[in-house]
Amino acid sequence: MAINGIKPGTQDEIIQFISSFALYGFPESHSASFALLAYASGYLKCYYLAAFTAAMLNNQPMGFYSPAVLVRDAQRHGLKVKPIDILKSGCRCTLEREGSDIVVRLGLNYVRGLRQGTATAIIARRQMRPFQSLGKSKLHFRSMNLECHEKIGGTCVYSRIASRNIAAL
Repeated sequence: MAINGIKPGTQDEIIQFISSFALYGFPESHSASFALLAYASGYLKCYYLAAFTAAMLNNQPMGFYSPAVLVRDAQRHGLKVKPIDILKSGCRCTLEREGSDIVVRLGLNYVRGLRQGTATAIIARRQMRPFQSLGKSKLHFRSMNLECHEKIGGTCVYSRIASRNIAAL
């Protein structure tokens, strides 16, 4: 700065201004980035609630809100969230069309203790041949132990198959 003819007192002032801005600059840029994320999230939640909710559920754990809180909030805003269903659920939460509405279907990843490999096997077997009954579905999953069947059954994912079996009686 001296080479450019800037006096020592002015140099000190410039360095003070730069130092002060450096201390303020990071929080300012950080807050601008956060504001952009908050705005984008708010926009998506307002105009694309089903897709936003499915994405939030599929990216858990995030540390802010539990899946139950996200689902209840989405339901308060008018979104229908369908339960896990062994006949329809993917590994992760998906979007389904129900009339003119788009709804969220909870994924098999929300069956506590169910491994990713088992969920993938369920979906692969289901695509080969739809499940007809509880007994037949158990035959499809020889790799699944009794505990896995209890976990899946405890979540009511078998409900559509079971109700079909009861109606047949």
